Amino acid sequence: MNFKGHFSKGIFVLSLDTELAWGMKDKPLSVINSAKYFYDTRKAVDGIIKLLEKYEISATWAVVGSLLLDRPNLNDELSDALRNLRADVRNIYLKLLEQESIWLGKDILEKIKSASVPQEIGSHSFTHLIIGDKKVSREQASNEFINSIRILKQHGVVPESFIFPRNSINYLDELAEAGFKSYRGVEPSWYANLPSKIRKVCHIIDQLLALRHLLFFRVEMEIC
Repeated sequence: MNFKGHFSKGIFVLSLDTELAWGMKDKPLSVINSAKYFYDTRKAVDGIIKLLEKYEISATWAVVGSLLLDRPNLNDELSDALRNLRADVRNIYLKLLEQESIWLGKDILEKIKSASVPQEIGSHSFTHLIIGDKKVSREQASNEFINSIRILKQHGVVPESFIFPRNSINYLDELAEAGFKSYRGVEPSWYANLPSKIRKVCHIIDQLLALRHLLFFRVEMEIC
């Protein structure tokens, strides 16, 4: 795997994580607190597509493959997440697991595909597994890559770009072997080496004030 040379001019890449509740499946309290936003996601997608069409912009939509299942399959994913919850919170979360509209999104993919301005559809993994977590094995990562391509192909999409869940990057050789040609790199941050709690505060400040003037969103890679 080699990295391509520099582009002759700057390129801005707009990438949109398309994940519904999968993005927080390991954080039950976040799913509960954010449920109303998941229910409104389709309206947001409609609005974003209208803006992209109006200004003739192509974005990269990073789709979690499990959105395209016929039914959400979460049983094997949640034992750790549910273990320490209070009974009342657990019951609320279990009820949300039955709300297919926040876990399934074939219709969202079709909205993106039907946009009048062509959009790129990439992968955001199959189950939003945090690939860079030290507990994730090479085999698990490979399965995420392969399954995410497989299910998108079933819906007429051959993805070339991969966006790592939470930008937790690992197993790049397996990524390339699965067939991906590019991935989103980690945004540079001026607070990366600060303690965790301070980083969170700095991240909020950074987002509000747009302090970073130079962002790198994607690393292109070529398979030899």
